[in-house]
Amino acid sequence: MQEMDGVDRVSGHPVRALVDASRDADLVIVGSRGLRAFEALGSVSERVAHQAECSVLVVRPDGPREDGS
Repeated sequence: MQEMDGVDRVSGHPVRALVDASRDADLVIVGSRGLRAFEALGSVSERVAHQAECSVLVVRPDGPREDGS
């Protein structure tokens, strides 16, 4: 893990990297593409939220979802 100006950079598969980083963190913040219901199953944010060892904040987009609704 590389630290720059208070931001940690990690490499590898996104879910594994974020879950690994959660072991030494108080909070993990991940973005969301705005998928809902069955579309969201298996998404990075959903998997991190379930597997992380600390609190997870999922930030959703402000505008319309990707499907236009």
